[in-house]
Amino acid sequence: MADSSSDQFFKMPFSGTTTPPTPYHANSACPSPGCGITAIHGFTVYGGEGANQADLTKLFDGNLTTSAATKVVKFPLPITTANTNTWTVTGTTLLAGNTPATLFGSLIDLNTGYNDGGVQCTPTTSDPSKCIVWKADVPLIPPAGLAVKFTAPTGITTATDVFVDEQYDVTTFVGNLDPGGGRISVHSLHDITNNGTPEVDEQCKYVSPVPKCFQSPSNITFKFTCGQLPGSQLQTFAGGHPRLEIVERPFPLPNPPPAPTCTGSAPGGPPSACTIQLKSNNSYTAYRFDPVNLQFVFNWVLTAGNNNHTFYACTYDDTHVALPLCQQFSDATSCKQ
Repeated sequence: MADSSSDQFFKMPFSGTTTPPTPYHANSACPSPGCGITAIHGFTVYGGEGANQADLTKLFDGNLTTSAATKVVKFPLPITTANTNTWTVTGTTLLAGNTPATLFGSLIDLNTGYNDGGVQCTPTTSDPSKCIVWKADVPLIPPAGLAVKFTAPTGITTATDVFVDEQYDVTTFVGNLDPGGGRISVHSLHDITNNGTPEVDEQCKYVSPVPKCFQSPSNITFKFTCGQLPGSQLQTFAGGHPRLEIVERPFPLPNPPPAPTCTGSAPGGPPSACTIQLKSNNSYTAYRFDPVNLQFVFNWVLTAGNNNHTFYACTYDDTHVALPLCQQFSDATSCKQ
């Protein structure tokens, strides 16, 4: 129940007891002086868990800290080579102290696992009739965030994306590292298609950057071409609006690498997992098409003097016609081995 003339709402017991309603204030969700809520006109029931996900298995119940920010859990149980998926959850820019975290896994029927776009979930075990829903309950205070990575014995392709709450595609890296993303709440994996047609390999590759170390760069230029879109036809890639996302990984890169930290997106904003806008040294905030050299170009500006990183960059076609292309590279004060 709620009050249309204040920010107050109440939890009402259904048991018929004399327990009074428990009051809450919507403004308490925001730091002082609050969210500015003066009335409540409706409720939305959170749909991340349904009756088909009633078998949620608690995989971890503890804390993330700045010194132990990553937790790896496996599901389904018992652990077997043909079935066990691995979920790596990393808290980013956590505050000092303990951040409570509870992680769950659940097997659901393939026919109930659709995202909001009607795309069926991806089976990642030896049972093609089942999918996995993962749930992360982690209370985070901005700018803290969450990065996740999934590995599985079957099912994952370069078209497999990470969805949160069946609505937002939060994929930040693909390929051999596929898939990963950010944000808390309910995660599921879906093979992206364009009206049921799988994404096409347009034989795209980066002209720059190449997989190498850049010594103290002030900016790094991204350029790519596609073998199946020669000449001016490249302008049709992603409807002329490819999206670049860059995530940061430890330097030097350990084996196995932990989940990355989202670094930025061009263009940025939801549903991208990278809400930070990348900077360009020519005032552009997204790829531009170079009609002379017939390639897409973006100049990424790095923070001066801030070196020694491993980066993983992916270019996405949000029309879901072409597969994404990805590249790993690093910057360092000295690239000598």
